[in-house]
Amino acid sequence: MKILLSWDKERLRIVLEELKYLRAELLQKFSHHIQLFAIVPTVLAFASGYIITQKCYDLLYIIPIFTLPITFRYLWEQQVIVIITKYIRDELIEKRLTDIVGIRAESVCDYERYWLGYEHYWMFWETKKMRELHWPLYFKHAAFLAFVFIPFFPCLMYSALLLSQNFLIDLGLSSYMPWPIHLIISIIYLVLSIYISQKIIR
Repeated sequence: MKILLSWDKERLRIVLEELKYLRAELLQKFSHHIQLFAIVPTVLAFASGYIITQKCYDLLYIIPIFTLPITFRYLWEQQVIVIITKYIRDELIEKRLTDIVGIRAESVCDYERYWLGYEHYWMFWETKKMRELHWPLYFKHAAFLAFVFIPFFPCLMYSALLLSQNFLIDLGLSSYMPWPIHLIISIIYLVLSIYISQKIIR
């Protein structure tokens, strides 16, 4: 570690203050994620209970309308998290902090080189899990279930059953809307579910 002059100590204080602020911002975003994951099943539970008891299955199409703003909020916050973590790793730790205090040790592993190596440590083990241990990133599966499968699958299934009974067998389902409306809604929701899935999985 380098011997720090008074100006270096001031620069170090500024970098650590920014790092502290950004990590607080990350904690807030993670807290929002937990809240969003709780809201979608709650909305679905209340909506499903009403739809089943009242037997008004056309209201299944309303569920994604309520969950879409929450979904796009999740996608935006996830993007913010990625940008902040990359900034911490690439700018604060690799450039500014290293410029002030130097590196901790020469090593093959990035996380061993830096005094604050958490971001590099995370990237190292995430890559190891995906490539060597074949562990999936479970938070992406949870996001897919919460923001794609739960809101869209019931209404797409309902639409498919209604459309199939118009052309194949009568399942005893009735709707207040004509079948072309069901077809249009199902196409829109299918496109939206594919789009959101790609945003979550990438």
